[in-house]
Amino acid sequence: MATLTELWVAGQLEGKHSKQIIGLAGNGKIRDVETSREIRNCLQAVSLEDLQRFARECLEDGKAEDSGYFLQDVINELGCRLGFDVEFGRYQGSRAMPAPDGTWRAADWMFIVEVKTSDAYRISLDRLAVYRNTVAGESGANLAASSVLVVVGRQDTGELEAQVRGSKHAWDMRLIGIDALFKLAFLHRDSVEQEAVLDKIRAILRPREYTRVDGLLEVVFETALAVTVEERQEVGSPGSEPQSKAKASGNDDSASAKEELRRRVLSAMEARHRTKFKKVRRSLYESLDCETRYSLAISKNYGSAEKASYWYAFHPPQQLFVEGVRSGFAVFGCEGLAAAVALPRDLLVANLPSLSQTQSADRPAYWHVFIKTVLGRFLLETKKAHADIDVTEHVLELPA
Repeated sequence: MATLTELWVAGQLEGKHSKQIIGLAGNGKIRDVETSREIRNCLQAVSLEDLQRFARECLEDGKAEDSGYFLQDVINELGCRLGFDVEFGRYQGSRAMPAPDGTWRAADWMFIVEVKTSDAYRISLDRLAVYRNTVAGESGANLAASSVLVVVGRQDTGELEAQVRGSKHAWDMRLIGIDALFKLAFLHRDSVEQEAVLDKIRAILRPREYTRVDGLLEVVFETALAVTVEERQEVGSPGSEPQSKAKASGNDDSASAKEELRRRVLSAMEARHRTKFKKVRRSLYESLDCETRYSLAISKNYGSAEKASYWYAFHPPQQLFVEGVRSGFAVFGCEGLAAAVALPRDLLVANLPSLSQTQSADRPAYWHVFIKTVLGRFLLETKKAHADIDVTEHVLELPA
């Protein structure tokens, strides 16, 4: 019998409500150990967009006990997406065995996570403090390098905020809304300088006094810059490429066309490698077995219908990403063609010295990748002192 993860990967559970997901797992009772394990494994294969949908469904059905437990798993999976080492908590603790909803660890900090869906019951801050002390004591962690993070599912939290502010635990606890936490996860996923942004996100979640807001502004600025760079590599900014490439041939530039091309590349890569891929970030994808990765960039045609010419930027973080596994590819989608070029990682990296590079003081350096078609062949264009490289054998035919 297929597992929940296998059903999800096969597309048979697309659009299913969170209640249906619970019902299809194990014996349908989320507190059952095997059922819980199956659900948590499945959540690893779910997109960030579907995770957000599940969270909203749980909040809409907040009175159902299983919905609250499922939401707890969703939030812990979200912690994994934010780069934390996550220990999933028990669904229900006791006085003898106090149990937080989750424990999120980074290199220099530990968060005790409590998920609260409503204000039907007053939260016990002393109980959360016990969780923190217990986990720190059992794990040998530094209590001073830990805090409680309460993840709330509603917008009106004034009473709870006042409760924390007026307590002795004010400097050990912070609150964040579920929607805001998802915004941070999307911000992290869609940034080019992912690790730098992640460090600042973690800093925001820690208790600190924000009279001076430089840290917050750095996150906003660096993320906006990173996303702008990534968008520019897909559309081909005239200021970033040689003058001869500055005018595109007028292919469809809509966001929906690019998303459609991404989906077609994803389908083709899954068919070629006989595995399913998940989106790690806007332009980065990884197979569910974590053995294969690919980066994706998209370009307009800057030439003609007969002699197409495409321009891309290839960034060091993309190189690091595709080098981090057994098999890696840099995929370059060609608007207007039912094809993309999937360059093996080693081939591209070996030829980076022969590609043009942009360096500036205020932005990370990146390489220019030019791909052109000549008499039906695909060529990787290099600097004048080097011969162009025929990459036709690496063309990825896309499904209609």
